[in-house]
Amino acid sequence: MPQQIGSYKNKPGYKKVGEWEFDRDRLWAKIDTNPDQNGCHNAKSAWSPSGALMGAWKNGKQQMTQIRRLVQMDVTNEDISEHRITLTCGNQRCCNHKEHFVLKPNKRVDVL
Repeated sequence: MPQQIGSYKNKPGYKKVGEWEFDRDRLWAKIDTNPDQNGCHNAKSAWSPSGALMGAWKNGKQQMTQIRRLVQMDVTNEDISEHRITLTCGNQRCCNHKEHFVLKPNKRVDVL
């Protein structure tokens, strides 16, 4: 992955939450604000079996992450790196943070 070049920091609309930085305008442009029949606000972005994806910066390096993680961080202004988001609806494209997100701590296994 390429190193952070710094020019993106001057671009309006980027938000920093903990180790993460992302383009808020691009984030919300990728989400359908009209809910489907299940109340899901679906992401209109690339996706994998684990969910809809979007590029962001973490610790100065570009990476893809689940769009729902960026939505949660944008809404709460809290870094959720130590958590996972499960969806009550089961729709991996869902971004309805108010009704369908459940934040749970990551399971860590300490190695002795």
